[in-house]
This record gives sequence, C-alpha cells and structure tokens, in this order.
Amino acid sequence: MLSKKRADAIAEKLVTHFDIETDRLKTFGYGQERPITSNDTEQGRMRNRRVSGEVVVPFRQPQNTNSALTKDANQKQPFVDLHELTIPFSRNQYRVKTNYRPSIQSIGQILRDNPNTLVIIEGYTDNSGSRDYNLALSIERANKVADIIQSEYTISADRFKVIGYGQDFPIASNLTLEGRIKNRRVNTSIVQTFKTSQEVILPKWTIWSVDRLEK
Repeated sequence: MLSKKRADAIAEKLVTHFDIETDRLKTFGYGQERPITSNDTEQGRMRNRRVSGEVVVPFRQPQNTNSALTKDANQKQPFVDLHELTIPFSRNQYRVKTNYRPSIQSIGQILRDNPNTLVIIEGYTDNSGSRDYNLALSIERANKVADIIQSEYTISADRFKVIGYGQDFPIASNLTLEGRIKNRRVNTSIVQTFKTSQEVILPKWTIWSVDRLEK
C-alpha cells in the first residue's frame, strides 16, 4: 500500500503541475518485492525506497514483407498494432481458462524477441463481494496471467506491470449477469519504451573528415 501511494503521489504532481491527463498515467506498487540493492544496510534501504517509471508507446509488431498488409508511409515494412487481450474469469475464480493459455504464452514470445517491450496486466472483478476481497482477487488474477508467461520464458520481472483494480472501472453494468461476466476479466497490452533520442549513423567520409581535422 505504501509503495502504491508513493507512485500515486508522483502521478498527482504530473496531473496538477503539468496538466497531464489521468488516463495517460498508470501507477503500480510492488512493496519490497523488487529491490535494486541489498536491504542489509541503511544505504541500501534508502536506495530501495523509490519510485521509477517509463514513458511508453503502443507496440507495433513487424510482419513479413510478403504480407498483404498495407504499408505505412513512414515505415520500410508493414506492421500491425497488437491489440489488447481480454481474458474472462469465472465468478470468484482466478484460474486461467485453458483455451486462453496459447494467446498468453505468445505474449512471452513477443517479450523475448523484443527486449524494449513491457506488458501491462490489469485485473478486474464484478461487485459481488467486499471491496477488499475484490481487490485481492483482481490482483491474483493478474498475477496468474504473469505466471503463465514467466513459466515459459525467462523475462525480467521489471518488464511486467501488474495491478488489480478490484470492482473499479467496470466495462458493463453489474446489475445484470451479462454485465458481471464482462467485468470479471484481465486486460493485457504490450507497449515499448519510448526513445527520447534517435541514433544517427554518419557517413564514412564525415568521420574521416573529422579525423583529418583533429590531426
């Protein structure tokens, strides 16, 4: 709870001081689970009390150039946006249904093949239960999806952004059975880190000219 509140405090400053829209910010709290150094010393504990973050953009997966997909004007090869995967769950359950496992495992393959990617995994419930129970259940659902990926591929934990929202943010009415079924879900999306600078390759003659000037 403390780590999540720390992240929320940073997000609040981005909203109030820089007018960043709230739907552009996602906050996660991992508590003591992801230390960057040993907690055996005071100096180490000070380094571990932190908030870190990434600026990300939607991941675009390149396709075979022989594909019939339309080419983007600024791309040398065609691409397709990777859409969010929605995984439904039975009432009060966090077990992932078997027919969704191949799709979840394919996320691990994309993460393995693209080191600059992250996966956001968000769990939700309906409102049939206490708020605390629903929050815990939604986190458990999200973690189960992450576990499936990590069981097949060795992916660093810091590339998983896992959170549970409980009964908050329903996509349908909880007053109907159909609506409650839609709200019991995990959403996943793959994003890639935004590069603030771009590598520039200089022609050989430019490098040679610089060398001549230095001499």
